[in-house]
Amino acid sequence: MDDDEDYWLDTMSQSQRRYVHEPYRRKLVIMEHRLTADLARLRARLHGEDVDLPEGYPDARAFLADLQLIRDSLISQGDSNAAEGGL
Repeated sequence: MDDDEDYWLDTMSQSQRRYVHEPYRRKLVIMEHRLTADLARLRARLHGEDVDLPEGYPDARAFLADLQLIRDSLISQGDSNAAEGGL
């Protein structure tokens, strides 16, 4: 979670107070930002552009690890219905 906090403050330039009482929302916003950065980087590469973009996910395993972290947290908090439900 420390890496997420660094990403939130440094890369996204977000306030420490934004979503402070909504950890799942905060995590999902970070994930969205990383995926958007990955997509922008891919599009730039397809167009032969060399651009400086925010850090995204290093690989698919890192994205999957974030999804599993949310699932495991929901289950540990007694929200297995939400964790095991469809998207």
